Amino acid sequence: MDDEEVYILMCEKATKIQEDHDLDLFDIVKVPEYLTPIIVGINHLSHYINGCNGLLINIDKCVWLPTLEQLQKMVGINKLDSKWIAWLRFLVDLSWVINDYPMTFNSMKQLGLAFVMWEKYKEKWNGEDWIKEE
Repeated sequence: MDDEEVYILMCEKATKIQEDHDLDLFDIVKVPEYLTPIIVGINHLSHYINGCNGLLINIDKCVWLPTLEQLQKMVGINKLDSKWIAWLRFLVDLSWVINDYPMTFNSMKQLGLAFVMWEKYKEKWNGEDWIKEE
């Protein structure tokens, strides 16, 4: 799997994040019928998004692919916050070394999603699914 496919799988398996997010204009989603992720315009009343060629796609089939900015907002990070320092430390892998994290990541989005899942839910990615730390 390439890096984007891994990120899509990570997002798909992050059901808590998927359930907590209502799709909005300009969100990026993966739709089974499309080869690549799409940016959506959304009609909240019909629960369908407008895809390419005017096709309507049921939002229940979409996997939201949060951007780095959206991931940071999910854990309340801003540049003056102590979590910003934790985020920076995390980006240089110190947090993973300390916590003996079972995976390495090949993109900032993968790393960012792993940070959010750890901060919010104490779950770690094992390469196939999110595992709750006891």
